[in-house]
Amino acid sequence: MSTTKWRGLGFIGLILVIIGFAGMAFNRFEFGDDLTVYNKKWTFEPNTLHTLNINSDYSADVNFIESTDGTDSIALDGPLENQTITFMEQATLNNGTFDMNLTDGDTIRFFNISFQPKKLKITVSVTDPNQLQKVALQFNSNNANIKNLTAKNTSIITHSGNLSLESITSEQLLLDVKSGNITGHMINGNTTAASNSGNIRLDDLSGNSTISASSGNIRIIQKGAASLNLSASSGNVTLTPDVDFKGTYDLQASSGSVQSPESLRQSDDLIKIRTHSGNITVK
Repeated sequence: MSTTKWRGLGFIGLILVIIGFAGMAFNRFEFGDDLTVYNKKWTFEPNTLHTLNINSDYSADVNFIESTDGTDSIALDGPLENQTITFMEQATLNNGTFDMNLTDGDTIRFFNISFQPKKLKITVSVTDPNQLQKVALQFNSNNANIKNLTAKNTSIITHSGNLSLESITSEQLLLDVKSGNITGHMINGNTTAASNSGNIRLDDLSGNSTISASSGNIRIIQKGAASLNLSASSGNVTLTPDVDFKGTYDLQASSGSVQSPESLRQSDDLIKIRTHSGNITVK
């Protein structure tokens, strides 16, 4: 390489370094370790919390428990940006609805190198296990672990991150992951789950459900006979139906193999599976 080309690359490198220092100066040379450990508990009258909305820029463990002191409450513990703390200090219960704005706001950071894990612990305590009417959880670019949730209507969305579920009961359950995996155990209710890029695995799934993956595998273990609609554009579908399933299998693979037992056709339950490029296995 000629001397002129080397000088050109060196000049470009110098420009990038200058831009980097300018970005750090704009951000007051903060590298993301300015998070403040925040711990707060909101307490309400019994059976007054009916709707919970969470919008989070942080990974979180969210656990739902039965109250032991006769009150409803929400406890939050973990490192937060100052802007997020400001949002949470303003949070109140309004007509049975509690909104948790766990975002960083509109702060622009050229460099955000953090050595602190941005993971929160959220504990929701209710006096009546069946009092929650609506739960809407959104995680923007992070992982979420949800346990012991019971609600009439539930939606859980992650834009970029993995979703882990355990013991979820909801009449209508929506799970949506743009980029990441969905794993769950003991999922009860009519479920709609979708992943644009990632695998879906649900064990002990009960209820009529629609599961789809654009790019990824689907693996379902069914608990209780019900109808299922499973589809994978690019990936395999593996299903272990409930032992009491006596309905019909409707299986089609555009490019792939299909293995399944014979349909008993003794009930109205229907298991429909489609793959565009992938195998179908019903055990």
